[in-house]
Amino acid sequence: MKARIVALFLLCSACLAAKTKESTKPKETTVILPTFVVFGTRIPAGWIEVSWECQGPFPFSRVKRAWLSKVQADSPAAKAGFKRGDTLLAIRNVQVEMMTGIALDAELKREREFGAREEFLLQTPGEEKRTIVMVFEGKS
Repeated sequence: MKARIVALFLLCSACLAAKTKESTKPKETTVILPTFVVFGTRIPAGWIEVSWECQGPFPFSRVKRAWLSKVQADSPAAKAGFKRGDTLLAIRNVQVEMMTGIALDAELKREREFGAREEFLLQTPGEEKRTIVMVFEGKS
């Protein structure tokens, strides 16, 4: 009888130890970024408008700051989370301050390949930074 109790105790201890090891593993979190689809190869000009201020008096000076000056209501951009007044921090992991005014304008207006994926790092004043993904698709 004593042997059975000891065996049962050892079995329970082993089960609890295994469960403890499982629960201490850091769980990977799945991050789902807000995404919207653009049918075509360019960002529709009516959906978002970006304004910026350069560090110097010329557009070939580096950008000091950039912000969304217009977001069309009920557009896919607005539904994905673009908000008027948001600070634009980066496009495709390239910080806006590393671009010139001309380069930022070209980046926003450039033609993309079908299937291209662009990430925009934005921040609403007083809130945390967030990334929104724009995917360029052809019409089916």
